[in-house]
Amino acid sequence: MKTVLVVIALLCVPAAGAASAWTPQLELSGRYVDGPDQTGAVETKLSPSLQWDGTRAQFRASARLRWLSSPRYDALDADHDTYAEASRPENIDDRGVAELRDFYYEYRYRSTRLKVGKQAIDWGLLDGFKVLDVVNPQDFREFILDDFSSSRISTWSVLAQANSAHFEWEAYWTADHTVHDLPDERSHFDFTAAGYQIPRGFEIVRPRQNSWGTRFGVRLGDWRVRASFVDNHEHFPVATVAAGNGVSIYPERRLYGLQFEGNVGTWVIRGEFNYQPDEVFRDVETGLLTDRDNYSTALAADFQALGWFVSVQWVHEAYAPNTRHQQLFTALVKRSFWNERLDALIRWYGSDRHDALYRLGLELELPGALGRLQLGGDVFRGSADTLFGQFSARDQYFVGWRKTF
Repeated sequence: MKTVLVVIALLCVPAAGAASAWTPQLELSGRYVDGPDQTGAVETKLSPSLQWDGTRAQFRASARLRWLSSPRYDALDADHDTYAEASRPENIDDRGVAELRDFYYEYRYRSTRLKVGKQAIDWGLLDGFKVLDVVNPQDFREFILDDFSSSRISTWSVLAQANSAHFEWEAYWTADHTVHDLPDERSHFDFTAAGYQIPRGFEIVRPRQNSWGTRFGVRLGDWRVRASFVDNHEHFPVATVAAGNGVSIYPERRLYGLQFEGNVGTWVIRGEFNYQPDEVFRDVETGLLTDRDNYSTALAADFQALGWFVSVQWVHEAYAPNTRHQQLFTALVKRSFWNERLDALIRWYGSDRHDALYRLGLELELPGALGRLQLGGDVFRGSADTLFGQFSARDQYFVGWRKTF
């Protein structure tokens, strides 16, 4: 109920003078899903926000209301038990949900900032993959089809930042124990492939560990290099047996990271590396818990010129001893036409297991400030035991409209 009241307040509060910005956003989209149940759904989103800017301070609040014509599509009537009580969304009957996205106060003094409240902290450089973006949990009810900026779950936390001409520093702390919001077996994108299945029918042992992390960066000409450390808990559950009963746990983790980004001619180069000692996971073959040191490496390159934007990414994840590994790839080609009124994109996700996700999209700016028209589709290919192939019967095509008032 608390989230619904905050959303109503945001919808009713007018702009409070020139120092504040009242920015509601309405997104309306319709989707046709080509799957076993042939279920289509019309989705409506309303995203109000309010921001106040002062000389040294800023306050921001934003919310999102979402309705679906079919509750079967992604099971909006779930109880949101993966959220901490203070961060939990509120259901509106069995087809809608209201959530508080941002609610924070930021104080600025010279080159330092202190941000306190409900917020999303993004320490990653990749698009669609999480190597160092491990501070906030994610909403995976739509798999990775939503942009991470939209599906990242904000938590109640404290973030401190300091910058100079050549150095930067950040640190965060949170007692919010929210974890990934995962699809359940009633939803459209339920994980069914071995190694990705979600433990069900187990007692959930929620994490109790408070999370914190810090990172330090240095600027070297056109390049920026950062080293980070995060001490938190896994956001994906692991099933185990304790005292003869099956339970789902969220093991503690400590992650060391290094990332860089910079320019080489007309290309932007990005890279990330993480090391996580003693990562706990369930062995697919034996069904027993085990731990291995995890090493993940990612490289990415972006190019933009003459209306074209091209981006490629490679991620390699390995365990030591090297009992298993995985490689993931992406490629994005985007082109603007008609003085940037029409955007067209093709995106490919793939892995070394010969599965793939193809994303096609068109977005047209309508005349007369009528908003933007969206057309697109998602096509999955591969065997049922692979990351993308498990959704090979979940191809979908959509048409939508978006306008900011």
